[in-house]
Amino acid sequence: QGNVETMVYGPTLSTYQQQQKLRSYYDFLDMDTTRYFVRPVGSGPPQERIFASSVRELNQLQRDEWSSTWAQRNAIYTHGYGLVANDAQSVTPNGEPVYASSGIPTQVTHPELSVKQPEVYYGEGEKRMAFTNLRGLKSNDYATAQGRAQDTYPTNVNSGVKLDSPLKRLVFGYTSGQLLEVLFSHMFDSNTRAHYVRQPIERVKAIAPYLYDDTRPFAVTDGNHINWMVNGMTTSNRFPYSHINEIGDKSDRRTPFVRSTRMINYVRDSVKATMDAYTGQVHLYKWANEPIINTYAKIYPGLFQPKSAMPPRLAAQVQYPTQLAHIQMDDEWIYTHVKDPLTYFSQEDHFDDGDQVFGPMLAEGKKITFSIEPYYWMAKPGDSGLPPASTPTQFAMSMIFTPENANNLRAIGTVYMDGKDYGRMSYQVVPKGTFFEGPQQADAAIDQDPFVAQQLGFFNRQGLQLVRGHIMPLIAYGELIYVEPLFIKSLQNPLPRLKRVLVVYRGQATMGQDLPTALRQALHPNPQFPIRPGPELGGEPQFRKIHCRSAKQYPGCQNGQVIDQFNNSYAHDSRPSNAHG
Repeated sequence: QGNVETMVYGPTLSTYQQQQKLRSYYDFLDMDTTRYFVRPVGSGPPQERIFASSVRELNQLQRDEWSSTWAQRNAIYTHGYGLVANDAQSVTPNGEPVYASSGIPTQVTHPELSVKQPEVYYGEGEKRMAFTNLRGLKSNDYATAQGRAQDTYPTNVNSGVKLDSPLKRLVFGYTSGQLLEVLFSHMFDSNTRAHYVRQPIERVKAIAPYLYDDTRPFAVTDGNHINWMVNGMTTSNRFPYSHINEIGDKSDRRTPFVRSTRMINYVRDSVKATMDAYTGQVHLYKWANEPIINTYAKIYPGLFQPKSAMPPRLAAQVQYPTQLAHIQMDDEWIYTHVKDPLTYFSQEDHFDDGDQVFGPMLAEGKKITFSIEPYYWMAKPGDSGLPPASTPTQFAMSMIFTPENANNLRAIGTVYMDGKDYGRMSYQVVPKGTFFEGPQQADAAIDQDPFVAQQLGFFNRQGLQLVRGHIMPLIAYGELIYVEPLFIKSLQNPLPRLKRVLVVYRGQATMGQDLPTALRQALHPNPQFPIRPGPELGGEPQFRKIHCRSAKQYPGCQNGQVIDQFNNSYAHDSRPSNAHG
């Protein structure tokens, strides 16, 4: 169950924006999936657990009273504050996240998630230039009960550019779009600093433009500062006898800048970059021994540090590039898994990425389907066809595939991301002629179950919206299980709450208020009425077999019958009692 629970709680971005934004000038741009080795409550060795997290950044796309003047936009509100994270294995009784790091100032439940310097001067949303240490003006640090805390940037921290000459003030004033203010304001002096190129990808790109950076940076803590981690890849379009393909995410909306794609026929996961969110300092670590990065390392001596130089707490957080996994699995392997030349030529065994029904549940009309993007989970190596590993658990990323123009399950691709097994990719393929239901078929089983339909009727009323979370296929002990969370959202206050967890096992959909209940019902189902009372009408059904002998004992009972007792009502079974042993 622990492995299954890791990613049940999905759409947390809206919840973060409702519960953890706290001030109008903050915002959360996207959600990251990370893992930390934390000690359980009480005692015991550290355990690897998955956390959803995001960084509280400045909302610089919004024009409000707090950003009406250039001084407010560029000199007072200069940075975000804090890393927010929740345990992906738990929810509150109301269906909300259980926060492991939250609030202002930040409070943590695990010391492994603590940050001594939580200010975020460099982040995904920091598109404007910031000026610190102006004469007679302090920056806003964070809100307090009676006002706000203020700070100045430490003079002993090497960050930004000191505006200690008229030429520098001219250049940075023109670049920031505030030429007159910067050039003639009396608040600028030799201690004033300009912080520019503040986004992780743009900052890495300015240092090493020849790398292709995965457009999904993620933030983690090293105990002192928040660090952004960026996956850098070496590419080429001149590798002989190789297929040309396009790498990149055209639909990326995480930053105000459009990320370009690249046509390639060679790509390697070669560089891991880290950027300090407080100082902006970038470190590039050479992660692979391959010709292109080796050549650049010789051209720029000292630019790339060895893999062993990365701090252990950051090395434990590295992730496989999502776009590299996508191009390997979804763009190439769906064809190249075919080994027989005739089968390959006839194109009769090509795969397609699996689709799911996601988002608001429509009352009528065709449901909206989306491709299932790579998803994260905690794998148990050696179980159900997964390759063994050097660790008892593996933080893994998987993709699901169906046949071209069909909906049944065909394969699941998985890549490990822990320790010596980092980058190890494997595929679990369903043999031809064997049926396992695909994700859309699992969604159909949910829609067609009368108990689920009856339960959803309690929430399908004016002012409320049912939202389906991401469906997650899992293989455990040779069995296929689909898990899908169901959220309820008020149209007046769009705070999604996890209210039900749906499980599809062997074509049968079950539902519970939490995952353990849904799993128990799926694996050990009770005798079912066509329509069964749910939690809102007295809880989960509880049945008890009773052997009755006379009508005096139980009304309506005949000698030798077996009846099901449920909440003091009886369902008759015409089978003789010896049929039940």
